Amino acid sequence: MDYSNFRSAIGGFRRSDVFAYIERTSQEHRQALRELEKKNAALQAENDALKAQLASMQPQPAPTVEPTPVDLDAQELAAYRRAEAAERNARRRIAKLNEQVAALSAQTDASLTELDEKAQALAAQATALLTELKESVAAFGSTFEADDDNA
Repeated sequence: MDYSNFRSAIGGFRRSDVFAYIERTSQEHRQALRELEKKNAALQAENDALKAQLASMQPQPAPTVEPTPVDLDAQELAAYRRAEAAERNARRRIAKLNEQVAALSAQTDASLTELDEKAQALAAQATALLTELKESVAAFGSTFEADDDNA
């Protein structure tokens, strides 16, 4: 594809250039399609004329249609084999899906365990910080009480 027709813009090409290119190529395609359809119609007419000419040159024998025997047993056996093959393929796909689900489940369990451990560590840190904050507030409060008593 020739990109020289497109002016660059933030994140790609200018939209108007791309639309103009698409419209131009679409029109060219439609014109080529019309020409091919005309040529096809002319060739079809010529083919029909040649078939008619050939048919008029050859004597037409009476068609004889002999019924072909239908082997139902063979058809039933073939259908049974196709069904068995489809069942085998379905079992293979199910086994693959089960493996993928098991792997995803194991991965999810590992991720959840890791997240649980991190959450417990964060909770322990938060508890320690809260305890430290309470102690600091209590010490700060007792400092004010001592100042009030001295005053």
